[in-house]
Parts: sequence; C-alpha cells; structure tokens
Amino acid sequence: MLSYLTEIDGENHFALIAVERDRPDRLVAVARFVRYHDRPTEAEFAITVHDPYQGQGIGRRLLELLVEAARERGITRLRALIQSDNDPMMRLLRRVLPQARLEDRSDAECTYSADITVAPPSAGTSTAFGDHRREPVAICADPTRAARVSSPPTARAEHPEFPELAAIAEALGE
Repeated sequence: MLSYLTEIDGENHFALIAVERDRPDRLVAVARFVRYHDRPTEAEFAITVHDPYQGQGIGRRLLELLVEAARERGITRLRALIQSDNDPMMRLLRRVLPQARLEDRSDAECTYSADITVAPPSAGTSTAFGDHRREPVAICADPTRAARVSSPPTARAEHPEFPELAAIAEALGE
C-alpha cells in the first residue's frame, strides 16, 4: 500500500498537494489519480483535505486541477469510491463533475464514474481560495512532470498528524 501511495510517475499516477502558503511545511490536502492498467483511458481519483481546511474551496480547486491533468494525459473517465455517508464529497463531485453517475452502491460506499471528455460549462471559473479564512494555499504537482500551479515551492512536509502525507510529499520530491 505504501508504494501505491508514494510511487508517483506524473503520467499514470498523478498527485497534487496543497500547503499553507506562509507555512509550506504544513500539508493541507492531497489529490491524486491512478490510471487503471487494464483500461488506460480510465483512472480512479481520491482527494483528502485536512479537517480544519474543509469547506473552503480547496477540494474543489484540487478536483478541477486533477480533471485537467487527467485530460492532458489521455484519460477520458474518472471513477471515485466514496463512503456512503461522505455528503461533502458527493456535493463536491456534483459541483465539479455534474455528469458523474452512480455505478454501484453498498451500505458503506458508492462508486461514481464521470466522462471527462467535455468540460462542464462552469469549468475554469472556480473562485476557490478567494474568500476563505486562511491565506491562500499553494498547490503543486510532481515537479518532474508538471508545471507548478502556484508558488512558492513547497518544502518537505513533516506533519506529525499525517505521516502518510509526508511520505507522499517526499515522493513528490518536495
């Protein structure tokens, strides 16, 4: 599992991280997609936003950037496995990918799928980071495969509450 989370190649396994702009050692969120080996135009995505930063548009902006990166890499369909009680993630999915459809549901989780070949009308118009309580965050991708989206460059994340995220940041070379 650790290799799955940390071996990012920027093409088949792509990740973005968000850090506080004034404290780049403070990891805020991670978003990623992993291309399916048997279906190379499809990928599974996931987003994790640290609790104090939820509801501030960070997840939305990360998902918008993730969709853009997936399209640039020839991915036409994204899938997400979402806990059935994760209403904020389902709302986010409906906002950013209104074309997403429920594929499977159990008591514990739902699987959604979205065709991303055509951008929804609202794409590219996000006001994320515009009015939340903290200073804007910086978002960057794997520096070996993608341009930085926002500056400053991030430092290696060593957040004691999220050691697994520090490993991801280290794998990104940050």
